[in-house]
Amino acid sequence: MKTTRLLFLVLTVLIAILALTACGDGDEETTTAPTTTTTSTAAKNPTTNAGITTTAAATTTVPVTTSGVVTTSGVVTTVAPVTTVAPVTTAAPVSTAAPVTTVAPVTTVAPVTTTVPVTTAPTPSVGLVFTPIGEGVCKVSGIGSCTDTNLVIPSVSPDGDRVTSIGDYAFAECTSLASVTISDSVGAIGDGAFVYCTSLTSVTIGDGVTSIGDYAFSGCDSLTSVTIGDGVTSIGWRAFGGCSARESITVTSGNTAYHSARNCLIHTESKTLVMGCKNSVIPSDGSVEVIGYGAFEDCTSLTSVTIPDGVESIGEGAFGICTSLTSVHIPDSVETIGDGAFAACSSLERITVAAENPVYHSAGNCLIHTESKTLVAGCKNSVIPSDGSVEVIGYGAFEDCTTLTSVTIPDSVTSIGKEAFRNCTSLTSVTIPDSVTSIGKEAFRNCTSLTSVTIPDGVGAISKHAFYGCTSLTSVTIPDSVTSIGGWAFY
Repeated sequence: MKTTRLLFLVLTVLIAILALTACGDGDEETTTAPTTTTTSTAAKNPTTNAGITTTAAATTTVPVTTSGVVTTSGVVTTVAPVTTVAPVTTAAPVSTAAPVTTVAPVTTVAPVTTTVPVTTAPTPSVGLVFTPIGEGVCKVSGIGSCTDTNLVIPSVSPDGDRVTSIGDYAFAECTSLASVTISDSVGAIGDGAFVYCTSLTSVTIGDGVTSIGDYAFSGCDSLTSVTIGDGVTSIGWRAFGGCSARESITVTSGNTAYHSARNCLIHTESKTLVMGCKNSVIPSDGSVEVIGYGAFEDCTSLTSVTIPDGVESIGEGAFGICTSLTSVHIPDSVETIGDGAFAACSSLERITVAAENPVYHSAGNCLIHTESKTLVAGCKNSVIPSDGSVEVIGYGAFEDCTTLTSVTIPDSVTSIGKEAFRNCTSLTSVTIPDSVTSIGKEAFRNCTSLTSVTIPDGVGAISKHAFYGCTSLTSVTIPDSVTSIGGWAFY
């Protein structure tokens, strides 16, 4: 019994010492949590003494420290600090890519916008001169103070009079004009109205115009484009003569007197080709039977032309001064060729006629009217036949053959026509046989290389200007048969 009490006492002292030691540690913050420990001595050390069971109940408060030292029933247990680790959850992979959907291509069709062209009438020119010609009507008679290069003829004058015509020579030699637009109120374009407007490139003639006067646009050598309205029924003589640059010719579809085809101006009823240009192709559909007077005159860029079967007549000067034209073929249908039809075609090298033609033939690059024995046209390569087929050298037959250096006229020839060798500037010698009885006006004018000439005994008269401008002429023999010499014949 004593032993038991002693053991209990020792245990109590030891617990007290341990408690004091824990409280004295100032480096640790102590949190005391009351702990109730029930120690049963009977359980630990059960002692049975004479049938008596003694239970010693002891209640001990053990301080709990954050250092993890827990004392229970006198046994010191060092508990390792507990680290609380948050549970790690491995998330299933998340796909950030959105599902791919294949979409068929979408075609966006732009809305279709229909644009209606708006035609704006040109602004009429101001400053022009007007002359009254009746009550409420007048004509344009001059350029006045107008400085427009693109001339627009108004339909009404500043005084309110209706403009019905353009006077004769109203704009002659207005060299600054580039284009002309003529209003529909104008009914007539006078003679020479725009003659020698050398900068004029285009002309549009309104539907109201019925007549275009003689020489109206003559000498407009920059004119490339001509448009003729519905109303024109009359085009004057050489209205477009000398317009060497023309390229385009158009007649509006409502015109009943004229029409255009392949850059040719054609009088419909008479089937006459009135005007052509360097871009013309003469229709072969039977719509052209006559190539009119001066139709291609001064088309200096025209290099070749095909005259189709069906053409019966080629007018005077039709191809005059076509200085780039190198060859001509006359079909079997042609029955008449006017004077000077191919005059001044200085580049002409070859002339042929269809064998079936009953009126004309060719020989030695000469075009010859068979029945009259007239040499109609020659060229720089011509040799005048001496077989008696030529008796007359016609009007302008060799005019402007500037590379012709010499010519022998056979003794069958009796007449040298007007301007026959005019402007043959390289001609140095000519043999005129005794058979010749007449030398026409200006026959050798401006043959500047000709040094001598002998007039044969059969000539009775030398016409005016026959040898005018022959500046190298130093010797002239005139026989007794000559009774008349025209003015300026040898000047």
